[in-house]
Amino acid sequence: MSDNTIIDKIADYYNFAVIHIAWLVKRNEAGNGSERYLVFGLVECYPKELEYPLTVREQGIKFKEGRLYYIRIKKSIEDIVEWYNAIKQNGFIPVDWEDSQEGSHSSRKRILCGNMKDVKKWPAFLLSSKGEDVRIPFIADIWNVAWTHQIFPQEREEFLKDFVAHENVGKWLEKYLTWNISYYPELVGSVNFVLPNPFYSSRHIHMIPGEEADQVKIEFQPRQGFCLDRLKVVPFEKDYFGIAGGGKYTIENDCCSIPLSGRAGRFAMYVLGPEDEMIDYADFAGFNQGFKIDILTGYGTKEIHRPKTDKEPARVDHVDVYERSGEVKGGNAEDDEGDSIGVRLEKAEVLRKRKIKEKEAQVHFFYKNHREAEEFLRGLISRARSSIRIVDPYYGTDELFTYVMAVSMRDIPVEIIASKVHLGKKSRLKYEGGETSENPLIGEELLAQITDRRDGVNGKIDAYVMTGNVPVIHDRFLIIDNEAWFCGGSLNEIGNRLSCVIRLPDAQELNKLLEDIKLSDQVRPLKDWLDNREKEAVDGEGQD
Repeated sequence: MSDNTIIDKIADYYNFAVIHIAWLVKRNEAGNGSERYLVFGLVECYPKELEYPLTVREQGIKFKEGRLYYIRIKKSIEDIVEWYNAIKQNGFIPVDWEDSQEGSHSSRKRILCGNMKDVKKWPAFLLSSKGEDVRIPFIADIWNVAWTHQIFPQEREEFLKDFVAHENVGKWLEKYLTWNISYYPELVGSVNFVLPNPFYSSRHIHMIPGEEADQVKIEFQPRQGFCLDRLKVVPFEKDYFGIAGGGKYTIENDCCSIPLSGRAGRFAMYVLGPEDEMIDYADFAGFNQGFKIDILTGYGTKEIHRPKTDKEPARVDHVDVYERSGEVKGGNAEDDEGDSIGVRLEKAEVLRKRKIKEKEAQVHFFYKNHREAEEFLRGLISRARSSIRIVDPYYGTDELFTYVMAVSMRDIPVEIIASKVHLGKKSRLKYEGGETSENPLIGEELLAQITDRRDGVNGKIDAYVMTGNVPVIHDRFLIIDNEAWFCGGSLNEIGNRLSCVIRLPDAQELNKLLEDIKLSDQVRPLKDWLDNREKEAVDGEGQD
């Protein structure tokens, strides 16, 4: 499709456009007036079958650097092409939309954007996707793959980049743009033109296994009033011996079936429009050759009654409980015997990539939000399928209710490692009819709660005590199955102050270190420590 043809056909494919504009009003250097500077501009053309989203009247928020504004308005396709062209030629955006709150519609009211330069010569478009790597965040999820054209200022104002780097600027605009511009400073000052796929709204790729070779079936959802029989699919398949494909297949009855040369490994495709222009693509993606599924049966819902403390009122939480009732396997998920060379190579590559990803730590920050941090950790615990280990020198009864009771499957063993520094103190829970000084030790209270709750639903809970006056383990750790997490703050206070939770790359090494410490004379089972505590105090260890 030629440059002129695509512009001519915009009106055939799209009914209207929605413009997003964000700009900063800033005092000029002379101090006798203000200038308006473009922060971001976006044009989205909507296919004829879709209703446009609600327009947004001019919104503003004050920052130290100036006042930030946003507006979302509707334009006809004819007007939008003329408007976009004028921005490139004039270097500014006139503030002439209706219902402007800035006063009159004088042509002197304008947003400065400077000398704009095309990424690709107008009116040629690039085929772009939000994709896994989200390099073009302004493409909406519903557009999938879209044509884009971008213009950027040849000289950007440095203060604009610094302004947008402000966290609250990105958060405020995210309410309207649905993505955070603070993460994409390269887009500051740009105007972007987006044309979604005009022929179909979605497509789904399926693999159909065969005795000798597999087949791929692609199902399309056409847009209203469009027939897809003039479109063509160009497929590719890849394994370790090369790439095959490249032929053209027509779409019939909104479907396209493509025979593959053998067992499907990885599949990619692009779709050509009526004039052989590229309108869609799907990058190489793999098909599972086998599977393993745990069948979980809902056991019910349990209530976690958290006692009242001196900091929080009593409350009741609900957790769904499951038990594993079966297992389904298929294909060669765990059988290396008889694998072809290509499959073995593919598996080796998958394992290699998995190890690389395991080394990439996940980092989560929490600040002045204990409940959010608590819910995050509870979510991790609820995913446990085989075991849980919690290490926190300041772990007590309240944390037992908060975290261990979040286990969602039956009979999962839980291990707690705390310290005598904390467990030797009086409980901070409220007991009716008794003064705080008469409360039991936190260790006694914890043991009583653990003993009372060994009912099979919560699994076996074992607690250990670090016996030294200075705990042998300083940091906090959470190990769930084969995942290890480091917690910067104690679990009973995490998130109140700035706290960090990081996924560690190797749970096996941490587990080994913890096992060695458990076998040392610095850690004892909770019941054993409580039974011998008074004797040790007489012998000279001293009470806490």
